[in-house]
Amino acid sequence: MQIRVLLLIILLGSCLALSARGQSLEAIQIADSLAARISTSEPLFLELRTGEWTPSLQIALRRALLARGADLRELESEFVAEQDSSGGAALTPGADYPLSRLGLSSALLVQIDMDYGWQTIERKSFLSYKQERHQVYNFGIKQIKLPDHKLQAISVYVHEKKDPGSAQTQISRLRWFEPVFASLALGSIIYLLWTTE
Repeated sequence: MQIRVLLLIILLGSCLALSARGQSLEAIQIADSLAARISTSEPLFLELRTGEWTPSLQIALRRALLARGADLRELESEFVAEQDSSGGAALTPGADYPLSRLGLSSALLVQIDMDYGWQTIERKSFLSYKQERHQVYNFGIKQIKLPDHKLQAISVYVHEKKDPGSAQTQISRLRWFEPVFASLALGSIIYLLWTTE
């Protein structure tokens, strides 16, 4: 009994490891495509809001940008609740970046957002049609010049999920007028055969 439970746990663990490996390989592919769209001419701050992709994509994107020679900067932990010079309220993260404290006169803020959707593909023939729906991830990339928060560039990368189980297929259906055409064609052929000698 214990051996069966142990085998079941090993089997489930290996299935989860394979699915995680597939997502990390997909994250590397997405990160390479995103890094190609990001300018590396100035120091970069990254803000990712990509839902389920955030943990794996954050590491993969940083590696891809470093491979392209980007100067990545991170926020210090004390910046999260820092007081301004007049003793006013604390700054919120991402509201303003301490460029002077980092020795920078300007930098580039890269914000990446993900939107999830479906793409419908129709396959038509004379008597039927089939619809397939594929998962699509739209990654919006905004590049903002700091300290004046001027929008430099905006682009979108569309990633279609390639898993065989990710597509939803609707059953092939006849259109309402196709049986009428088929009946007319069959009736015409029968009439021609009947009337010709």
